Amino acid sequence: MDSSEVGTSFSPHLCMSTYGKLEIGAFGRNERCPSILAKGPSILAIVSGTGGRRFSRGRARGLIDVGLVTIWYDVALELRVMNLSGLSLRDLEYVVAIADHGSFVRAAEHCRVAQPSLSAQVRKLEALLGMVIFERTTRRVIVTVEGKSFVDQARRVLAEARLLFTIVQRSDKPFGGVLRLAAISTLGPYLYPRILPALRKKYSGLALVLSEGLTGELVPKLIDGEVDAVLLSLPQTDAALASTAIFFEPFLLACPKGHPASRKGGPTWDALDAEERLLLEEGHCLREQALAGCSAPGRTNRLATSLETLKYMVAAGEGCTLVPALAVSERDAVAYSRLPGTTFSRKVGLAWRKSDPRAMEFSALSESLRQIAKSFDDVKAT
Repeated sequence: MDSSEVGTSFSPHLCMSTYGKLEIGAFGRNERCPSILAKGPSILAIVSGTGGRRFSRGRARGLIDVGLVTIWYDVALELRVMNLSGLSLRDLEYVVAIADHGSFVRAAEHCRVAQPSLSAQVRKLEALLGMVIFERTTRRVIVTVEGKSFVDQARRVLAEARLLFTIVQRSDKPFGGVLRLAAISTLGPYLYPRILPALRKKYSGLALVLSEGLTGELVPKLIDGEVDAVLLSLPQTDAALASTAIFFEPFLLACPKGHPASRKGGPTWDALDAEERLLLEEGHCLREQALAGCSAPGRTNRLATSLETLKYMVAAGEGCTLVPALAVSERDAVAYSRLPGTTFSRKVGLAWRKSDPRAMEFSALSESLRQIAKSFDDVKAT
C-alpha cells in the first residue's frame, strides 16, 4: 500500500487528550485536523488546530504507527510542538503584571515595555498554549477561569526563578549582599529609624531595600519572591511562611487633651462610645486588633488611612484611638494613657519563605532584631 492508495478519501485523525488515551478517526483531506499525533522515524508531535488557532504549517511524510493501525500518509499538517522553547519567564512576567494591574497599558508601564509589544507577546503566548488567558473588554481586562490557574502557576514559577538568582549570587556577604525587607505600614516608619544604625553596623556589606504596605499586600509579595522578609504582626497563618517573634508592643490610648479618657480613672477604650472610636481603614491589622479589644465594637464611619492621620484627627477633637508604642512622639498634640493588661498590644515578628535557602540567616537576623529591641523602653523583647 502506498500513499496514492490513500487518495483524497481520508487522512489520519488521531485525537489525544492525554498521553495514555488515543482515539482514531478519519476526515476529508480538505478538512482541518483537530488533533494529530504524527510519529515516524524522526518526528513525534502532538498538534492541535481547533478553535481558529493559527500555527506554523509543516508537511509530514511517512508512516504513522500507533500500535493499533498502520497508515501511510502524504498530507499537509498543522503542527504545534508542545515544549518549552516558545515560553519565557518574560512572558510570565507580562501575564502576571496584566493580572495584577487589570490593564495592558499599566502592565506595560510596570514592565517598562511598549504596550503593543506586550499585547503581541501575550497573544503569541495564548496561541502557543491554545488557551485564552485574558478576556479583553473596552473597559478592563478580566482573567478567564482557566487563565486564573495559569496566572497562579506563573507566580510560583517566577518566585522559584528568582531563587535561582539568590543561589547564584550568594557570596560571603550576608543574604548575598542584598536584603529586601518590608514592614507593615503601622510599624515600618517608626521601627526602621531605630534598627537601621545597629543593622548597618552588624551587616556592613549589606544593601537594604526597604518598603512598607498592608499585611494583605506584603504576604503575597513575600510568597511570590518580590521581597525577602516582612516585619509584621503575628500570628501569620500562611503555611508557605516561617516566622519568629521579636517583641511585644503595647498600644496607648490617644485622646484629645482634656478628654475624660485622658484622666486617671476615666473611661478606657472598651468603655468609649462607638462614635468616639477612630479607626484605620479596612486592611490594616491594627484596625482588627483595636476592634478585638472592644466587648461591643459597634459601627463607625470615622476612619483614617494612616496612623499619622489618626493622630491629627484626635488632636482636632474628633475622638480617641489606639496608637502602638513605637509610633508615640512627644511632638504629638494629644494625650496618651497606658491601658491595663496585655489585651491592647501586638506581637511583632519576622516572616520569610520556608523555601528560601537563607533560613539560617533570617533566624540570625531575627535574633539581632531581638537584641536591638531590648534597648527600647516602650516594647518588650521576646
